[in-house]
Amino acid sequence: AVRPMQYAPFGVELDTFVLRWRDVNMKDLKVRGIIPRADVNADGAVDVFDAQAVIGNAGTPSPDPDEGDINGDGTVDGEDLNEVIQGAIGGGG
Repeated sequence: AVRPMQYAPFGVELDTFVLRWRDVNMKDLKVRGIIPRADVNADGAVDVFDAQAVIGNAGTPSPDPDEGDINGDGTVDGEDLNEVIQGAIGGGG
């Protein structure tokens, strides 16, 4: 899943990337607002299922937001769970 990251002062967007797929090459494409940052399971909602994924992987090193490392610090921990909670109540995410 493609997830937005916060890059101040530019707002929520993805870093640039290169996509190569058969005869199609795209470079420096900016994508905005695909799924909420704290939506771990990429179902379009930040909810209890995202919290369960973070809790289930707590303490594990994980570079992948799909496993609960929402803030990208390399570990699934309470900071990631806090982002899910904030996202679920509408305070960000």
